[in-house]
Amino acid sequence: MALTYFFIIGGIIFAITGFVMYKFPDLDWILSLKRALYVKDGQPTEFYYSMQKFWAIAFMILGPVLSIAGTVDLIWGNSTTYDFLIDGKELSIPCDYDELKAIGYRMDSVEEGKILKAGDSSYMHRAVDENGKVIVIALKNRSSKDRTKAECDVISVYVKEENGSELRLHNGLTFGSDNSEIRKLLGTPDNKLTSSVYSNDYVVKKWGNTFVIGFSYGEKFGVADTIKVELYSEL
Repeated sequence: MALTYFFIIGGIIFAITGFVMYKFPDLDWILSLKRALYVKDGQPTEFYYSMQKFWAIAFMILGPVLSIAGTVDLIWGNSTTYDFLIDGKELSIPCDYDELKAIGYRMDSVEEGKILKAGDSSYMHRAVDENGKVIVIALKNRSSKDRTKAECDVISVYVKEENGSELRLHNGLTFGSDNSEIRKLLGTPDNKLTSSVYSNDYVVKKWGNTFVIGFSYGEKFGVADTIKVELYSEL
């Protein structure tokens, strides 16, 4: 978020600086060290004015570009999601809890009714479908008011093969994908998150959000049997 505001504010400053330099090229002449390079017979040279115009135009172009980029990130960046399939059904992180229910998974009614304070997160919740398949989710109240957990957003999904559900990324990676296949498609795991050869975590950045896609191998050494997708920047 800080980088977003830097882009917006920096862009505005660049745009204003460029405009002032373009309209008033003599404004900084008295205090300018450029006189030593760009003066002839006590007056600015044509080269000086050419350089002033060049940088003025550059600032006027760069300023709006930075401001637009920052504004786009501010408006849409934090709404980006990471999409995948559970049991062949589309799901995104983050998403409304109702979207999870729509594909058949939900917590028990007592847990759904518990209050989560504004800005707080809650972890390790079992969500079960009608066939008894289990996934583990994390929730976050991203609003400014206290809400029930059923009104909050799902920010993490953790699926183990042994519990019956299937999680498949759009690049085809799923349970049974081996270590070499995963690395071929996703590259080198993030060293700060990956603890051993038994798990790989990959950082995916999309606009204002950062996601972690994790694979664990358990007893099936080298073959994924657990997959997690989480909104890392919100944890």
